[in-house]
Amino acid sequence: MTSVNIPYFSEIFLIRVQCSSCGYRTSDFMNTRYGKPIRCTYEVKGEKELTARVIRASTGTIRIPELGTTIEPGPASQAFITNVEGVIARILDVAEIASEWVESEEERRRCDIAIERIKKAKSGELPFTLIIEDPFGNSMIIARDQSKVQIKELTEEELRDLRTGGLMLFTPYDFDEYLEGD
Repeated sequence: MTSVNIPYFSEIFLIRVQCSSCGYRTSDFMNTRYGKPIRCTYEVKGEKELTARVIRASTGTIRIPELGTTIEPGPASQAFITNVEGVIARILDVAEIASEWVESEEERRRCDIAIERIKKAKSGELPFTLIIEDPFGNSMIIARDQSKVQIKELTEEELRDLRTGGLMLFTPYDFDEYLEGD
């Protein structure tokens, strides 16, 4: 475990585990604090915005509406630290693998169009919006000009709609309702 202080964010612990027998490995990071549920929004208008740092906790959801992409946490969700271009590269990898499974010419055509759009986004030719939502405030976008990153606290209703991976969230309302049920 390694401790790292990330400017504009906080101190985190990087954790990497690898099985010496089978080689399975996983990595994650733990924030030294839990924040309020947040949504970070960043407009990517060209190549220079692709270098902004993206910290995605295992509970973070990534959305790129212009590409029709949503990456939600699941039970085996892993955290990662990359840049905007790295997020797009991950999406491109998945799209290219998925395109190998298409069954019709129409599906192939639609896949090819989607992959071209993703490639244009990756090169900075296609403007898009990167949105990260995290119920614990442990994900963040860090840009050279941090004023270009909009950070908003999520409402209780927005929080209820988020997936949280292997975690379960209780708002005060949920807990009160649970106690009343006894």
